[in-house]
Amino acid sequence: MKALTKLMFAAAAGAGVYALVRRVRQTDLAGYYGGKAVIVTGGASGIGLAIVNLLRSFGANVLAVDIDGEALESVAADLPGVATLQLDIAERDACRHMIESAIEHLGDLDIVFSNAGIVWAAPFLAMTDADIDRQIEVNLSMQVRLTRDLVEFFRERGGGVIAYTGSLSAYVYSPMHSVYTGTKGGLNNFVHSVRRELAREAGCGDIQLTVIHPNMTRTGLVAADLFDEVRKTYWLQTPHQVAHAFLQGVADGRREVFVELTDHGFVWGERLMPSFVDLLFEKGVSDEMLDKAEAAIPESKLRKQIS
Repeated sequence: MKALTKLMFAAAAGAGVYALVRRVRQTDLAGYYGGKAVIVTGGASGIGLAIVNLLRSFGANVLAVDIDGEALESVAADLPGVATLQLDIAERDACRHMIESAIEHLGDLDIVFSNAGIVWAAPFLAMTDADIDRQIEVNLSMQVRLTRDLVEFFRERGGGVIAYTGSLSAYVYSPMHSVYTGTKGGLNNFVHSVRRELAREAGCGDIQLTVIHPNMTRTGLVAADLFDEVRKTYWLQTPHQVAHAFLQGVADGRREVFVELTDHGFVWGERLMPSFVDLLFEKGVSDEMLDKAEAAIPESKLRKQIS
């Protein structure tokens, strides 16, 4: 066990040194995003809204896409110049609508932040068939269709960027997020596989695919009191923190982005010492947390979307 612990921290330290070197060579964000035409899905709240705010500060032309019309109205009021589109991105022709809207309002399309997703932070056995179907549809099936349509568009255009909001749970398997974890792991594997395929496709060499893997982030997708309970054991990342790391990673041309150096430690811990990670989650998921999670189910965004 001691040898594994040393190996885990050595691997994490190596990843940390590599990350620090990358940070020294960071791309100037205003220079990269200035004048770019960018779509942000899930752009009316949480990480998506933070991405929209940062993009505007760096001079990008932005189309915020979201299923929540009232939240989009607030975006339009607070951020003049940001175009908005109310859309359920799980619809079969959603990507076509987004591209058409971007061309209409922005005049072009350079980058898509495919950020929209849905979280279930409650016991797996409490999920209905509808809960499961909706989460897989939004977090994975939609991403597959969107990628196909965007790759076709960017191949004709001569290049572009698709940037996906993944999750650290693609590598670290969190309880109470079982289906969510499955969809994010599937998304990560899908993106890596497609990237290798595109390297062999004519006209696809200038299409960049980037995935970010945030740790637990305080957003409106989960009840506030549940986040308060989580904070007793774990630290939370902020939407702004995630968004800035995401924009920097895309600008630097990175394939994968981790928000904090400690996230590398969690990844290596899961790989080398899964029993230790089991213990961390066992101690971290309290009975009170489970009770609050189950109580929040009726008002969850997932349940509201399928009601």
